[in-house]
Order: sequence, then structure tokens, then C-alpha cells
Amino acid sequence: MRRRWLVSARNNFMKLGISKVGIREFRDEILDDAMAEVFRAKSPAERLAIAYGMWRSARRMILANLQREHADWTPEQLTAETAKRMSHGGI
Repeated sequence: MRRRWLVSARNNFMKLGISKVGIREFRDEILDDAMAEVFRAKSPAERLAIAYGMWRSARRMILANLQREHADWTPEQLTAETAKRMSHGGI
């Protein structure tokens, strides 16, 4: 039986607070068995490194988006709003 993982990039971008402006329209992608096996074979350290890289990338994208949308904000305001969005409002 073929296993499928549905990844909705569009929804992930919207959750991160990144508007559609300047971003191509994303379609849901299906991860096939071969790629799933590659991910399963990763060590915990490799998975953590991948996750951290994704977190840093998301943070940079959110910060860049905020800088573009709120050119008048101070660096402190931008950092605070970025943290808020990264924590889904928890901060």
C-alpha cells in the first residue's frame, strides 16, 4: 500500500503570516514512498538540523515580510512581532 503525506505549503505560509503577494501559488504535494524512506533513514541529529534550518528560514521570511509591510517599525517592534508569529501568538 502506498503511503502518502499531504503537505500544504500554502497553508503553512499563511500560518506564518506571509501574505500571498510575491509568492507563487502553491499546490498540495504528495511525498512518495522513496522520499519518505530517505527521511526515515535520517538520524535524530540530522532531523534536528533540518528542523532548525527550516525554523531559521521561516523566521527570515517572516521578518522580511514585516520589514516590507511596516517600514516605519523599529527593529525591536519587528523582532517582537516576528517572535509572536513564530510562537503562534504565545509571546
